[in-house]
Amino acid sequence: MLTNLARKYGDQVDVVSFYGMETNNEPPGTKDPKYVRKVEKYVSDKANRMKYTVAVDDPQKTMEVSWLRAAGFSGLPKTFVVDKEGFIAWTGSDMRKVDQLVQEIIEGNYSLAAMTRIAREKEAKLTPYDKEQPLLIDGNGGKDTDFLFRSILTEFKGDIKTGRSEFIPGNRNRVREIGADLYSLYWLAHGDTLMPYPMYSLNSYGKYWRKPILAIKDTTGFQFDYKSPENRWNYSLILPEKTSAKLLQQAMQRDLKTYFGYDVTVETREMPCWILTATKKAKKYLVAKNPEKEYNLVDDEFMGASITHTKMKNIIRLLWSKN
Repeated sequence: MLTNLARKYGDQVDVVSFYGMETNNEPPGTKDPKYVRKVEKYVSDKANRMKYTVAVDDPQKTMEVSWLRAAGFSGLPKTFVVDKEGFIAWTGSDMRKVDQLVQEIIEGNYSLAAMTRIAREKEAKLTPYDKEQPLLIDGNGGKDTDFLFRSILTEFKGDIKTGRSEFIPGNRNRVREIGADLYSLYWLAHGDTLMPYPMYSLNSYGKYWRKPILAIKDTTGFQFDYKSPENRWNYSLILPEKTSAKLLQQAMQRDLKTYFGYDVTVETREMPCWILTATKKAKKYLVAKNPEKEYNLVDDEFMGASITHTKMKNIIRLLWSKN
């Protein structure tokens, strides 16, 4: 490409290839560095194909610092087009743009002021992005809703006033837990299903134990009190819309493994069995008067719970969850 430019424009344009960022292990002040001789040999071997001027950066990396780094580049190759007044008209890697720009400069159709205005207009349309800050936070790189997949885990500080679990019916592509303890997070990640809360656990009694069985020496991370924010977490997971409970659990399992580091296995073991007995009077009050009505559960971690229009196994499940 450089040879073609040199042949096409001849004396009208100076085409220079500057070799920079060469490896140099010699002491500072060496007058004839080996890397220069390597470049000289390379150019000598290609002399019949390189019809342009070739230069080499000095050991102090003058060109690298004052041109390449100053322009915000960190690698090669990069092209600089300098206009008739000695101003840099363009920098980049796309050599296809060079020929047209050089032609415009020669013909006098080039204006640095116009190019600067166009560049600023393009820059103004770009979304601000700071590589030192997290993506999509406070508008960095786009709106906070521009993600395709998101997973967030934060410490619970007690300042979010909401129920602990927030499963949104119909949105099977997301999990949201506020102020959850580790028992709940691991049970949710490895339990039988992720149906919308609170329905997800109705059929788990007799199949899955409510809490993980800890086989670790230090269990302090699992110790919590709902009156305190200590050892409680906020967790939010959103996958693409067309997903499944299995994929949600797999993603959640990876997140928990990544942050907390516990290894989890699902094993078959014997579990306690609930046997409920009721007097005739109690049974009279327990039987639903309108069993066809919709199931309803009010479960408040501070005020207690009530459950109506359901099967006995679900009442057992509620008692079991409070154990």
